[in-house]
Amino acid sequence: MTKKSIGVLAIMVVAAVGGFLFIKNNKPTASAPSAQTASIAAVTASSTQGSSTQTLFASSSYAANAHLISTTSTYDVATQQALKGLQVKKQVLADGSLQITLIALQGGYPNQNYTVKPGEKLYFSEAFPMDDSASGDRVPADDRAILVSASGIIL
Repeated sequence: MTKKSIGVLAIMVVAAVGGFLFIKNNKPTASAPSAQTASIAAVTASSTQGSSTQTLFASSSYAANAHLISTTSTYDVATQQALKGLQVKKQVLADGSLQITLIALQGGYPNQNYTVKPGEKLYFSEAFPMDDSASGDRVPADDRAILVSASGIIL
């Protein structure tokens, strides 16, 4: 084996061990999920940089893994993967707003409701999709719903 091959092999082993340890340490327990991990976190302007600062969604750390879920009724493969373990229900309200409910297919997790006003967008960000399976999301703490204004500011 060449030095380059050994280096690549060593990196692959380290990555595999790191992934295994991450999954092992984040396995769900038999008890009910804690309030901290039991729901999908909603990103708000105050949770990103303080309530007095307006954060542009496009320049936030959430944008790289975000999938637009409010303006379409069908999702591409990447969005479907991010939403594994969730059902998305949409209802148009009398004022033209869109009520979006994220329903967890795995028991013990509360439904999440978001009201998207005309011009606003709702994104769903899944930072680590490898924790998802067809029946649910084992680590919902890495999931985020981000409501964005028409001007691109995180609300």
